Amino acid sequence: MGYGFEGDRAGRSAAEGLMRELSEGRISRRQFLQRAAALGLSLSAVGALLAACGGSSTTASSPVASASAAGLSLGMPDYGDKFKGEKLVTTCWSGPYANDWIDVMVPEFESITGAKVEVIPSWIEIPTKIKAAPADNPPYDCTIGDGSVYFTAITDKLWLPIRTENVPNLADIFPSLMAQTPAKDGYGVPFDGAYAAILNAPGVDPPVKLWADFWRDDLKQAISLDINFYYSIYAGVFALGLDPRQALTDKTMTDQVFAKMAALSPNVLKWYESGGELYGLIERGELKAGYYYSDTLTGKQSKQLGLTGYVPEDGQIGYIDYYFVVRGTKHQDLAEAFINYIISPKKNQEWLNTHWSSPANSKVTIPEGTAPELVPLVAVTDEQWAAWHDYDWDIFFADWDTWNNRWKSEVLGQ
Repeated sequence: MGYGFEGDRAGRSAAEGLMRELSEGRISRRQFLQRAAALGLSLSAVGALLAACGGSSTTASSPVASASAAGLSLGMPDYGDKFKGEKLVTTCWSGPYANDWIDVMVPEFESITGAKVEVIPSWIEIPTKIKAAPADNPPYDCTIGDGSVYFTAITDKLWLPIRTENVPNLADIFPSLMAQTPAKDGYGVPFDGAYAAILNAPGVDPPVKLWADFWRDDLKQAISLDINFYYSIYAGVFALGLDPRQALTDKTMTDQVFAKMAALSPNVLKWYESGGELYGLIERGELKAGYYYSDTLTGKQSKQLGLTGYVPEDGQIGYIDYYFVVRGTKHQDLAEAFINYIISPKKNQEWLNTHWSSPANSKVTIPEGTAPELVPLVAVTDEQWAAWHDYDWDIFFADWDTWNNRWKSEVLGQ
């Protein structure tokens, strides 16, 4: 088969390999286009490659060669014209996450189903907007959410139970993720996650690799942690070698954790209030280390700043993302079809390749040739997910003001 590639045999072989990687979901469309350009492929050659592997072009409206065949490869039934012309409103996290997510998730679903997908990049305002809307006219049909979004909304019954017969790809989700409360309760479908990782500025020697390292004498006024108790308190929990659930429910242990975090204050130049603020401090050369999320280490800004990062061996914690169907939606079938699609092995693989988030689907693998330093930044086995601790939102929400006030008084000195 020819692909309109005017090169030697090695070049044609590279083009064929590129086509296979795209068709198997091992690279995203964005990566495909970048590598196709590097190979010197013309626009007509790119089109031929995309057509050969049944993929869409760079525009969201271009059809696939066979929508039903493409859907079957994603664990989707043949919907025929069931969803043609229907519109789905969903969310994803805002910022760079949104750019990657829309690029990976939207075009192929539209091509397969004939539906239109509107994505509203969002954050913590999701439950508030659902509550503010009429019960039979929600602002979204389905939505992303972590544990905080789930526990904020579940008491107000803002989610519909997932009809598992419409989400067959749930069978491939890691058991440890299905044991998490949102999934166990039957409302949340695990999608991805990111470790809390320690970021190091260039030249930090020895590097900061453990939570306990934050208390080192050489880090005076040189680190930054999140200002919010529900994130940064875990540095103290893990530095003391405690189990999080015990440490946050046993008064004696909790006192120890607060004392440990208070002792960290001399090393904290500033408690950051946003990721942008943290990166600004690093860019100005004011920090040696801080912590944020592992998926940001593959981003443009981290690369430009020369950051290195580590998932601490003395405690793995991070956020886990789920997708929920919103009560009152008139598009429940379409929402569940979309959720089934995004957790398929193919799309979860593309998402890992593009954004380097930990995949929920157990069939996803680390791509060949991945830089060794990137491999520990994602969880790709059930053992890794089992060792991953999600934030204890149920404990915090049960007595939020007490936790918050104590943190401000004893740790922040406010």
